[in-house]
Amino acid sequence: MASVIVMVPAFSQLLLELLGQLHLSHLSLYFVQKVRLGYLPFWLFSIFDLVFTYFSYHYLTERQLLTPRQRQIIWLMFTFTVVGVLTMPMYTYEFSFARALRDVIPFMIVAFLITLDALPRKQYLRWLYIGIFLAYVLAVVYFEMVPLLHDTIIPAFSNNWLVGS
Repeated sequence: MASVIVMVPAFSQLLLELLGQLHLSHLSLYFVQKVRLGYLPFWLFSIFDLVFTYFSYHYLTERQLLTPRQRQIIWLMFTFTVVGVLTMPMYTYEFSFARALRDVIPFMIVAFLITLDALPRKQYLRWLYIGIFLAYVLAVVYFEMVPLLHDTIIPAFSNNWLVGS
């Protein structure tokens, strides 16, 4: 509900005033738009996650290619993806909400592996599915990990006593 409210400027201003009156103005930082268009790739990733898991569930269930356990696991992955997608409008205000997208990635990999296992071996759809998923993974790595490489990822490993540095 809050993710939809903050997208409407009038509601956002009302929420800011309410937070000020409740002496919670320190929370207002989350409702000041700090991101211009940098959220668009992550919206696309979230929409892809939703379509991808829905396709996996719907297509394979319709053709009875999933066991009941696989169907249940993919439905669970779809549920987590929906929760991740609900945070999409919040990306425009505070980019740390995009962590929901990162939290969905392991579920996407599980859904991909189950779907890949269920698809018939000699079908063009299987290769198309692999190609689309690899393009998705490369795009996520490019937009999610490359910007953090020098500031976060390398220092995390080079200054970490757990890995012997």
